[in-house]
Amino acid sequence: MRNYVSSSCCQKRVALPAQPTAREATLALAGMGGHLKHNGEPGWLTLGPGYEKLLMAELGWRAALGNL
Repeated sequence: MRNYVSSSCCQKRVALPAQPTAREATLALAGMGGHLKHNGEPGWLTLGPGYEKLLMAELGWRAALGNL
């Protein structure tokens, strides 16, 4: 099963490999926080909101499965 991350700016889904590297995971998380691809390395101002969105998605997934 592939993991998908959608960017907040254009809602494009990007497939992550089954074993993403730390860099790939960090860039995916930053993309969820609004990081622009050609704007240098991501910082805390994009990683923080991206992580928050990931946690909300996990919470929704767990609620859908009834595992809260």
